Amino acid sequence: MHKDKIIKASWNHFEGAKNILINNILTAVRDQKIKIDNTELNQLVFLMTTSLEEGYHKGYKTFDRELTSCLADTSKSQPKVAQSKKN
Repeated sequence: MHKDKIIKASWNHFEGAKNILINNILTAVRDQKIKIDNTELNQLVFLMTTSLEEGYHKGYKTFDRELTSCLADTSKSQPKVAQSKKN
């Protein structure tokens, strides 16, 4: 089903953005662009990860509703293919 593929692509897109954010924070700490100890860093990464995921899941209902509406509109606008009669 197309909807499932779109939802999976959306999650993959989100995961990619989340991973880049976390990696950039870790790189900044490693390169000493920001100073934070390991305990605080672990807490920060956990907080960022869980907050991002919570935001994604809270927004999912709206995304799902809009996606369902969009797919319904698309299917209404496509011409129906006539089935050939078998003799």
